[in-house]
Order: sequence, then structure tokens, then C-alpha cells
Amino acid sequence: MEAQRRAVPRSVWVVTGVFAAFWAVVLGGCTLVVQRDEARAEDRYTSTDWFDEVFPRLGPAVSGTWRSTDGPRDLLPSPDPGLAGFFRLPPGRIAELTAGRECAPLAAPDLTSYWQKELAGKGPEGASWIGCPSLDAELAPQAPAHASFWLDRASDTVYVFGIDL
Repeated sequence: MEAQRRAVPRSVWVVTGVFAAFWAVVLGGCTLVVQRDEARAEDRYTSTDWFDEVFPRLGPAVSGTWRSTDGPRDLLPSPDPGLAGFFRLPPGRIAELTAGRECAPLAAPDLTSYWQKELAGKGPEGASWIGCPSLDAELAPQAPAHASFWLDRASDTVYVFGIDL
């Protein structure tokens, strides 16, 4: 008995082609949206507007990079949102702020939490961090907010860690 060969109907090929084209467009479009959103998020995380508004005595910042606990990976917004970031101030600004104040050396900021990891390597290389408790008290917003500041005179960089800012 001779094997019978049946040709696949043309309509099956058309439907299969349309189905494949549909998914190629959908998946390709999703990739473009994700790339656009990531670029927009990076722009957001380099804006210094919130820093200049919350800490006017420090600013205006020349540049900055920051992260928050309310990111795209969070399922629920944090009740106590955290913000952390490195901000370059105008030359000589840290020296002005710390003049006549008692300051002490600080260990480098801890960037190990899930939302701060992206800041690793964004601060000044070889920074000599100092802290000035009297300056912290003046710069931090009113309760219930809390903020801590690490200052590097050589690079005029401040690292800010804050809750409820």
C-alpha cells in the first residue's frame, strides 16, 4: 500500500503565519516599552529636584543619582518610604557648611539593601566621609522624617539617607 501524502491546507499556513506575526509584534512591543520605561526611570533617578526642595541649605545640587524604596519591584508602597543618593554640590559648599563645626570621620555608607545596591560605585572614589551631628539636625526636615548625611569635602559630595522625606 502506497503511503498517502496529504498537503496541509493553505488556510492552516495563513492562520499559523498570522498567529506568529501577532506574537512577534506583541513581544517586540513589550520589549520597546520596557526599554523606554527603564530609560525614563534612569532620568527620574538623576533628577535633583526633590533634593533641592527638601534640603535647600545644601543645594542646589550640581548632579546626583538616587534610589527609593518605592521602586518598580515593590508590590505595595512602603509606609515609610526611604530615599538615598549621592549629590555633587557646588565647589567649596561642603567646606562652607562644615566650617566651625565639630565633625567626625564616618565609615562609608552601607549600600547593601535591595534598593540601595544600584548606588554602589556611583559615589566618589576614595571618599573620606565625615558626619556633623549639629549639621544633620539643622538640615533634616521636621519629624517624623529622618535624614543622615555623609559628607566628602574633597569631591563636594553628600550622601543622603532619609526616611519619610
